[in-house]
Amino acid sequence: MSTWPDKEGTLYQRYVCWLSLRNRKAQLSYLSVLRRFQRFVTMRAPDGSLSRQTVQNWVCEVTATSSVRMAVHRAHTVNGFLNWLVTRKYLDTNPFAELRHRYGGSTADIVRGLASTNPEEALVALRSSPLFSSHLGNVMRDHISRMRTLGMRYLHDYAFRLFDRFLTARPGASGEPLNALVREYIALAPTAAERRKRLSIGRLVAQALRRADPSSPMPVPYDRLIAREAERCRRHPYIYTEEEVGKLLNAARNLPSPHAPFRPVALYTMIVLAYCVGLRVGEIARLTVGDINLNEESVLIRETKFFKSRQLPLSKSVAMVLRNYFDARHQAGFPSEPASALFWHQKGPYAYYYFVKFNLTSILLEFSIPS
Repeated sequence: MSTWPDKEGTLYQRYVCWLSLRNRKAQLSYLSVLRRFQRFVTMRAPDGSLSRQTVQNWVCEVTATSSVRMAVHRAHTVNGFLNWLVTRKYLDTNPFAELRHRYGGSTADIVRGLASTNPEEALVALRSSPLFSSHLGNVMRDHISRMRTLGMRYLHDYAFRLFDRFLTARPGASGEPLNALVREYIALAPTAAERRKRLSIGRLVAQALRRADPSSPMPVPYDRLIAREAERCRRHPYIYTEEEVGKLLNAARNLPSPHAPFRPVALYTMIVLAYCVGLRVGEIARLTVGDINLNEESVLIRETKFFKSRQLPLSKSVAMVLRNYFDARHQAGFPSEPASALFWHQKGPYAYYYFVKFNLTSILLEFSIPS
């Protein structure tokens, strides 16, 4: 059952606190956008039902007094908040997520479609548009193929696809210089890190064009201001004290979870592996049952950074924690095949995104430990 909107605005304040934004100006910006969005939903849907039509009306109201670019920026903020509400069961569904699932495209594509004169036609066009169908689509596809042929994983595929969708949806893109298109694309980014990423994608496309025609100039210059802002906003490493690690372990072990009783032991084991073995988040999320060898007290990490695998020893105490975890896992009835994911919840294996956003981070914030 939906418990949002709430009259006091407690939920969006908790969400902004959960984000751990270091910049006070950014905090106030998030609060302002979410406060206005909640007020709009309360007025248009007093029963709290958030539908596609409500979201579409909100987008139209924003674009009537501002620009589509501003609507996209606010929609990114609102989308993150709605995902947070759905995960914590304060809201049944996120209309933005449903629209992306139905039509494809990014949140920005959905907003542009909703703001157009014929929203349904614009959204259907997103679904029917093939990959790399813009005037630079072949350049991007060839660049990705070349890098993978050289032996690189080259995981920028999705970023190139987003840029291609932007070019496809942008009227008259084929007649504009690449530098202008990249600048416009950067301006739509919701964060400093995303702006730097989009600048990098634009420069890679420019380099690919130059390989095809060495006489062409480099049209996308490096912007030190974008890089400097991204670096300034980046979270810096934090070294936990033994007392704080103890709080984390106790928090995981005693986490209230009446509807998912296996979650505390899973979180506790994750934190033990992160702290005592030094595993990265992605490495923990990708572990399988067969990667743990309790007889030799070791763990195998397969093809992670730089395509390398490594086998790490486990201390006696860590091995004991894993034995207890396997006993609890067996009693819960989760799959025991070697290829099965090591960490499961009631609905299946933990996904990387869910693991990062809604488990360890929530524990950190619960006990006010910097992250």
